[in-house]
Amino acid sequence: MSNNEENENTTTNNNNNCPRDKPATTFIPDPYLQTLYTQEQFGVVLVAAWPPSQSFIEKYEKFVSRVKQCFGPIDIHLEQLNTPADNDDVPISIPNAYIYPPQYMHITVATFHPMNQSFFTNENDTDNNDDENMKKKRMESYKQACTKIVQNAMQRNDWPKEKFHLQIDRAQIGEKAGILLWKHVDGGEGRGQGILHRMRNILQVEYEKFVLRDSSIQSRSSSSSTSIEIPKGKEIIIPGIIHSTFLRFSSIPVIPGEIVQDKFQSTVQPYVKEMFGDVCVDSVRLVVEKKA
Repeated sequence: MSNNEENENTTTNNNNNCPRDKPATTFIPDPYLQTLYTQEQFGVVLVAAWPPSQSFIEKYEKFVSRVKQCFGPIDIHLEQLNTPADNDDVPISIPNAYIYPPQYMHITVATFHPMNQSFFTNENDTDNNDDENMKKKRMESYKQACTKIVQNAMQRNDWPKEKFHLQIDRAQIGEKAGILLWKHVDGGEGRGQGILHRMRNILQVEYEKFVLRDSSIQSRSSSSSTSIEIPKGKEIIIPGIIHSTFLRFSSIPVIPGEIVQDKFQSTVQPYVKEMFGDVCVDSVRLVVEKKA
């Protein structure tokens, strides 16, 4: 599963399901996509509705076929790069409009570290002299810390145990991403959205508790002497919307944004709700994404 966390589409502790990134006719490329197959990637994300069901995949593929018609072939075409014949991990060129494969689709509950950012962003995170093994150990330490935080959250008596249903509210193509916006079928904010909101609040509390504990006590795992810690300055990202990202831009599309948006509004948006049925959410999963 690949996840490029959609920070610019989220608002923290906001339950109105309104993304910051509005429908747009000018698009901003994501530098992350240019290095998707060439640089090390690392992400830790708590997701819902993943892996997607076969029923959802079939509906999503029909949706994608309509989205592709909003762009020209040159903007969505994938082409193999020239690589050695014995290369098992053959990179591909990223199209201007990168549409997420169905198996990557999910609803983000919280992001501990997004794939589109370097793990060592702070000069204090790592020393230039740190070898690769040390860096890998520090990422493994962070993964274990995130796992512990999620376990602590799920073990609380107030962690929601009931399942709930989502349906598409609307879809949009903004400056930086295309997203599906979801709403709850069973009870609106009073129940459905409240469940995700409670999960996110609990995660925030447990994350902060762990950081405070980690600042004064060095925790050690039961299986090794590797410390389990949160690097200084790292924060959990809590979305304020219920969404799934389906589109990113690696480059500015050749087709003018006005045409893309007009086609999307006339041939996709009116049919989005009938394309997707309800999605039942009965569990959340901590996904660790890593590519050396």
